[in-house]
Amino acid sequence: FAQILSKKSIEHIIIEGTISAVNDLGRLFWTQYFLGTWTVPYKEFLVTLMTFLGINFSKYTVDDLRWQCLKSVLVKDKEEFVTIDEFGKMLEWFGPLEKGYQLLESIYSVCITIKGFFGDLSSEEASKVLSGKDKGTYVLRFSASEHGCNALTVLNKERVLQQFKILHRTGQGYTLLNYKTRTLSELLKSNLGEFSARSTPLKSPSLNT
Repeated sequence: FAQILSKKSIEHIIIEGTISAVNDLGRLFWTQYFLGTWTVPYKEFLVTLMTFLGINFSKYTVDDLRWQCLKSVLVKDKEEFVTIDEFGKMLEWFGPLEKGYQLLESIYSVCITIKGFFGDLSSEEASKVLSGKDKGTYVLRFSASEHGCNALTVLNKERVLQQFKILHRTGQGYTLLNYKTRTLSELLKSNLGEFSARSTPLKSPSLNT
C-alpha cells in the first residue's frame, strides 16, 4: 500500500510540475482521466476533454476548423498522440482551462484571424518564410524559450529581420515593448509608437510568392 501511495504521489508531482497552478482545472482533468499516463491517443483525448468541458460535438461539423486548430497545437507532426507536456504548453498559450467553449474559441481566434500565425516554428524557419517578402511582413510563432509567450519576427524598413518577444501570462493580456492589450489581434493592429517606428505597418506573409 505504501508503494502504491508513493507512486501516486510521484504522479501527482509530475502533473503539478507540467501543468501550472493557474490551470488547476487542467490538472484536475489529467488527474481524473489520465493519472499515470503521459501519452494519450488523440481521438481518446479529444472525446474525453470535450466531455469534461461539457462541449456538444453536434454544435460543430466534423470538418469544422476548430477541430483542426486544436489538433495543430496539440499534436506534433503526423503523430496521433497527445502528451502531458504538449497539453501543459497549450494551456499556457490559450488557457486557463475553463468549462465550456472558451478553449476551442480562443485557439480558433488566433489560428484563423491572425494570418501571420505559424504556431510551433523555429526562428530559422521564420527567416525562410520571410525571405523575399515585402518590408513590414511578419511571422508570429510560439516562443521556444518561454511557454505562454510568443515571438514576432518582422522584416523592417531596412529589410532586416527583427525579433520581438510578446510577453504573456495565462489569463492575462499581451505585452510588446511598453504596450499591453487584451488579445494578440489587438496588439498587432495597434499603433505601437516605438515599435511602428522600427518597422512598417505589419502585414501577414503570402506563402504563394
